[in-house]
Amino acid sequence: MAGKTSGSELVNGLDGSDQAKDWCKAILDTLSGATTVVDAARSLGCNQAYFYRVRGRALQAMLSDLEPKRTGRKPAEHDPQATRIAELEAELLHAKGALEAASARVTVALGAPSSTRRPKGRRRAHPTS
Repeated sequence: MAGKTSGSELVNGLDGSDQAKDWCKAILDTLSGATTVVDAARSLGCNQAYFYRVRGRALQAMLSDLEPKRTGRKPAEHDPQATRIAELEAELLHAKGALEAASARVTVALGAPSSTRRPKGRRRAHPTS
């Protein structure tokens, strides 16, 4: 069975600069009581007030990151260009339909033969009973 690892030793396996890791270890050590804020600030080359501010920000960032998140896939990001393209495509489709309808009306108005019109001069014979 593996030995117990302190919190600050876990930082070594994380991604980050040496300076960030030193700060993280110092914060964890002060929280666990392994060192005092005075000693941690001195080892980092800052004053106590600055150490407290940085520690507060780090704890707030950690807390914010641990907030519950929505499950599932993230909603697609809104792409203004894609939206505009879709609007223009819909507008073009509507304009093509309107053009076809206008063309059909012109054809009818000019008297062009249509498959639904009967030729003039010919009448249907009435069935006799």
